Amino acid sequence: MSIVKNYYVIAGYDLTEFKTDKFKDWKWTDEGEKYTCKQVKDEIQLFDDPMNNSHLYLGYVLACGDEYEFETTKIDIGTDINYVLKYVSETLRELQEIGVISKDYEHKDKPKYQIIIFEECT
Repeated sequence: MSIVKNYYVIAGYDLTEFKTDKFKDWKWTDEGEKYTCKQVKDEIQLFDDPMNNSHLYLGYVLACGDEYEFETTKIDIGTDINYVLKYVSETLRELQEIGVISKDYEHKDKPKYQIIIFEECT
């Protein structure tokens, strides 16, 4: 059995604490797969860790690659990052409206828009 390492740079939110019970079944629907099965540059995607539930990220993919190839990417901090904020935030609101992401921030800090760089092994 081989493991493939994938690397991502996204502009988005860490929604780990805001995932609802509805998320698990929703992600396998046609609508859910739209956000989980196209993890390529210039797409807004959800990244979850089905093995141990350690994270759920929503973000615009700024750069991605694997252990064999990772294309050099230049990102304008002021323009590119702020430009996609509107679209990622709209997607977050849509996911909250259908109930897969909680709107309840009463006992938690509101998710912060940030650059998230991570590795996923499959």
